[in-house]
Amino acid sequence: MLQPIADQLSAGLGELAPWASAASFQGTVASWAWAEAQAHVLRVYLDERGLADEEGQPRPAAGMLERVEGRLAGLRAQLGLTPLALAKLLASLSQVDADKGQEGLEALRAAGAELRAAADLRMVEGGGGG
Repeated sequence: MLQPIADQLSAGLGELAPWASAASFQGTVASWAWAEAQAHVLRVYLDERGLADEEGQPRPAAGMLERVEGRLAGLRAQLGLTPLALAKLLASLSQVDADKGQEGLEALRAAGAELRAAADLRMVEGGGGG
């Protein structure tokens, strides 16, 4: 039940985060996809049944979802899937020599350039910065 969801998420990640296709991210991507699949299934379960049972007690799935979400926060950060995490990832990878065969480094650089350009455009359109 979880693996097909995880596989679909892994396959689609390249569109959102092309740098995550680098071999060095492979294990983290697999863990992230599995945890996202778990979170999805737990959310569906809790949405259908409610957070509490008939006696008003929290369902064990609610606690499990909380743990999975905590794990996901770390995995998302490792993959640069949040704005702050992406900025940190860009900063650390900008120190890497591109000639060392770093797959996805150019995608990261492009993403960083795009983010900087978008921020500059917002500053110009908003009249800020100066």
